[in-house]
Amino acid sequence: MDRPITVLSMGMSADGKNSAGAAGELDADREFPESSGVEEGPRQHQEIEQMRERSGAVSLRPMTAEMYHVYYMEYRNDPDLYMDKSEYAPFVYSPEWVERYIQRQISKNRKCFAIMVGDEMAGEIILKNIEPGRCATLGICMKNDRYKNRGIGTRAEELVIDYVFQEMDIPVLWADTLVTNTRSRHVLEKLGFQLLRGEGDFLYYRITRGEMNRE
Repeated sequence: MDRPITVLSMGMSADGKNSAGAAGELDADREFPESSGVEEGPRQHQEIEQMRERSGAVSLRPMTAEMYHVYYMEYRNDPDLYMDKSEYAPFVYSPEWVERYIQRQISKNRKCFAIMVGDEMAGEIILKNIEPGRCATLGICMKNDRYKNRGIGTRAEELVIDYVFQEMDIPVLWADTLVTNTRSRHVLEKLGFQLLRGEGDFLYYRITRGEMNRE
């Protein structure tokens, strides 16, 4: 049985890169620096099922190795998210690269979820830098342009914020995004994340329990 690349653990801070992936070879550190995840359990699956019921069409599902390979076969990195356009090269699927990526998620004890629209994988959302009872970091990446500008990422972030605050009992979630990623900035601010500072090419956000905006 293919095990989810997730682990039921505590803690949270937020610096979801929401970046585009490296040239030709997606850079896990650049995409999702520090996150959590790797194990499954009855409680976690119960929590995910509860999230599915609340979400309607969009839901979160623990990532498995098999799902990761399917996901990256259809992944397309976004050239618009590169500060230096000369660094862009289309992502090329490599089974070896995916295996290394999976092992990195495991070694960093990250919680990795597939963003599902019905039975389709639309993106990946990760919790990283998990500090039990304190904070964690949010990272999100949509699979390709087909799933952007449809509210899917916004709904997925709502679900994972609920999961962090209610199920993991973590009071603070961090996120960061590239200055050029106006889509990500809009979603974070719409959900209630507060901009704390800019540093180099990145903007750093934070949301605490009770600050989430709901429409």
